[in-house]
Amino acid sequence: MQPLGAVLDTGAKRGATGTPAEILSRTGTTLNMQPAVGTAKKMTGILMGAETIDQHGKFFILVAPDVSVYDPGMSDSLISAGRILEAGYNVNFRIPSDALMDGFAPDTFPLY
Repeated sequence: MQPLGAVLDTGAKRGATGTPAEILSRTGTTLNMQPAVGTAKKMTGILMGAETIDQHGKFFILVAPDVSVYDPGMSDSLISAGRILEAGYNVNFRIPSDALMDGFAPDTFPLY
C-alpha cells in the first residue's frame, strides 16, 4: 500500500503528528500550540519523519524541519509548507488532472 504521507499545510507554523511511528526522537521540550479552532494546548516537542513517495516512486522519510509537536488526538499529520521552503525544498502545488501532463500515470499516483 502506498503511504499517504503528511498533509503539506500552508498555515502551520510547525509540523505536527498524532502517529507514534512518525516520532524520530523526542526533543525534551513542550510547546504551547494554538490550533485554528479551540483553545491552546501544551504539546510534546519531537523530531518528525513522515513516510512518503517521491516523483520516481521511491519511498523515503521526509524529516520535518525544526521541532514538530506530537498530540495523540490528531487525525492527520501536518508538515509546514513554510518550514519546508525555509529548509531549501521546492513546493509545487498541482491537482490530480495535472498528473498525466506532468508525466505521472494517474493509476500509479492516484493521490497526485
